[in-house]
Formats: sequence, C-alpha cells, structure tokens
Amino acid sequence: MRALVVDALRMDGFAVQEVGDGRNLRVQVTQWVYDLVVSDMRLPLGDGLTVLEDLHDRAPSTRTQMILMTAFADDSVRKRTARVGVVLIEKPFKLSELRAAARRLCETLAP
Repeated sequence: MRALVVDALRMDGFAVQEVGDGRNLRVQVTQWVYDLVVSDMRLPLGDGLTVLEDLHDRAPSTRTQMILMTAFADDSVRKRTARVGVVLIEKPFKLSELRAAARRLCETLAP
C-alpha cells in the first residue's frame, strides 16, 4: 500500500519522504515542517492517528495538512480526526480519491 501511495503522489508532483513506522513518523514530524502528512492508522511501532493528533496539539496553528487512511474507522476515530482537521480516507478506497484529497489540501496552502 505504501509503495502505491508514494508512487501516485510522486506522479502528481509531490516531493515525498516516506517512513516505515510510527516511531520514525513521530521523529520526522517533530524535526521538519511538512505541507502534507499522509499516514495509515495502524503502523508498526505506533499509531498514525495519535502522531497526527500530537502534531496538531503541539502546533495548532501549523499549516500542515493531514490525511489518515484506515480500514478501522469507527465513531471514535471519526471524532478524533474531525477534532484535529485530519481528512479520513477509509479503506478500501480508490487511489484517485487519495490523490484528489492531497491536491485539494495542498491547494489551500497556496499564498
């Protein structure tokens, strides 16, 4: 799944930095400022939603846009993503849906 998402976003002109687990995701988002962070909910060594919540809570005025992919969305997940402004994409999904969400979110960053 990660390779498909990375390839699709690169084809759309995004510069992509990928990480393989929740621990490295947390490190990257604390060391760098990103326009867009795309994560899966369930990751080795962590939870993508918790990392995105921490990113939002640490710097609520940040312009970092966030997308969370999951096959495990329930009311709790929907409320948590809504609270921090994360776009929730439920699996299974069409890659075109994720690509459109990424483009739409990054268009809001244009000056």
